[in-house]
Formats: sequence, C-alpha cells, structure tokens
Amino acid sequence: MTKRNLGVTSFFTQNQCYADLHIHSIYSDGSLAPFEIIKASKELQLKVISLTDHDTVSGVEEMIALTKGEIEVIPAVEMSSNIGDLDIHILGYYIDYKDADLLEYLESFKKYRVKRVKKIIQKLSCDNIKLEFEQIKVVAKNCSLGRPHPLPW
Repeated sequence: MTKRNLGVTSFFTQNQCYADLHIHSIYSDGSLAPFEIIKASKELQLKVISLTDHDTVSGVEEMIALTKGEIEVIPAVEMSSNIGDLDIHILGYYIDYKDADLLEYLESFKKYRVKRVKKIIQKLSCDNIKLEFEQIKVVAKNCSLGRPHPLPW
C-alpha cells in the first residue's frame, strides 16, 4: 500500500504522511471498509483522517469508534449539488453527522442517485448491455449509489 492510494489530499513532510482528508469507503465509491481504512491509516502512521463519502455519513461513527482515539477522525461528507448542468461536489469538514437537517438532505440526494443509476442502466441497455437495478443494489449493499456501481458489470 502506498501513501497516496487511500485518498486524494495528503500532507507530507520529509516523506512522512500526517493526514488524509479525502477518503471514500465502501459506503460510497471507495473499495475499503472502515476497518480496512483504519488499518491502512495506522500502517501509514497517519495522525488525522477524514471519511468524505459521497452524500452519506454512514461510516463516520464507525470510523470514530474503530480508531479508539489513536487517530483523529474529522467528521466529513462530500455533498453533491449542481449549478444548471454542472455537477459540483462540496466537502464539509467538522460536520454534525447526526444533524437531522443534514441527514434529511442526504436522504433526498440518495433518491436522486438511485434515479441517476437507473438512467445509466437504461442508456447501457441501448448498447445491448443488460443490467438489472437489483443486481447493482446487491453489489452496492447499503451504500450511496454512484456512477461507478454499474461499471463492474
């Protein structure tokens, strides 16, 4: 495992990585479960990490519990929005991941993501690529569905 493959934003001093503030888990489009992220973070001797899954805070509490205070976990989320046809992602750090308004917004965007994946499936079917939404839901489990989820097929 390299120092760069957990996330995007890492801070280095003399080849020592101290923080990774943009990590995705299996709860969105990442490939590692929270316990695997913690294990890798410890191996890399990170001091601070932040789980910034797309439109979900499902893994934040789990990450905090798993670190047992050994690594600082900054509660965060990568929220999707748009301006016209332009998709934008907004990173929020030190969020109240139990806030009812935030959870309501994330739930509404989760519904949008389901619609978007169904549109992707429909477009793929025009190219004779047959996928069922239920197949993707099973593979994605309980995460925030995204564009990558139909791709493994």
